[in-house]
Formats: sequence, structure tokens, C-alpha cells
Amino acid sequence: MDELNLITYEAVGKYKSVRRAIRKGLVSQEGFIAPARPFNNKRNSCKRGKYSRPVNEEKKRIYASIREYRKDMLTTEDYNAVPVYFCKNCLSLKIRVLGEYSEYCDDCGSTDIETTNIETWREMYKDKYGREF
Repeated sequence: MDELNLITYEAVGKYKSVRRAIRKGLVSQEGFIAPARPFNNKRNSCKRGKYSRPVNEEKKRIYASIREYRKDMLTTEDYNAVPVYFCKNCLSLKIRVLGEYSEYCDDCGSTDIETTNIETWREMYKDKYGREF
């Protein structure tokens, strides 16, 4: 089983399963608990035109840039278009690369490697083994 490399153990006392909390995004990989609300929702109360809460405004700017970054991440359609490398003999996706041009299957040891999209590979796997991957 893979180990958790936590820097801080604050999440251990709060959550029953730290792994589940990491998957849900409640805890970072390092063990830091994510705040429920990263900034308060109070409006700017300064009458002079400046911000009365500059740290809060900075947090809002950072949060907005993170949201924009997440929008630009791969969608499901883009992800499905990424080519996958598989073994032609056993249809395994466990392909190891040795050096620059040498690849082999980690399951059966074959060097007969193909590439396709994930949907085509799933159909080939279902045809060969009679079940979904």
C-alpha cells in the first residue's frame, strides 16, 4: 500500500480517513486542511476608495486565478483524445520505457507496443477478456 507523506498531521485528528479527505479535496497531499471559505465575504467598507481589507482582496484575486486555471484544464473529451500505449499481446497499459527507444510490457515482457485512444482500447479489452477494464 502506498504511504502518505504528510508534513503535518492536523487532518488525522479531524477526519476518519485522511486518504478519502485528500481525494475529496478537503486536505492537501502534505496534510494541510483546506479552509472551507478561503476569504470572508464582507464588502469593502472603506469610504476613501482604498480597500479596507487588502489581504482579503489578495486572497480573492488568487482564488479567481485558481478558478481560471482549473477551467483551462483538460475536459473529458480532451482527456479521451490523449493516446494510450498498450501491449498488443495482453492489452496491458503497464508499459515501461528503458532508454530512449526501448519499451516493454511490464506484465508479459513483450516489446510489441501499440498506441490508440482510450475508447478503442476499452473495446479491444472487452472483446478479448469479455468484461470491462
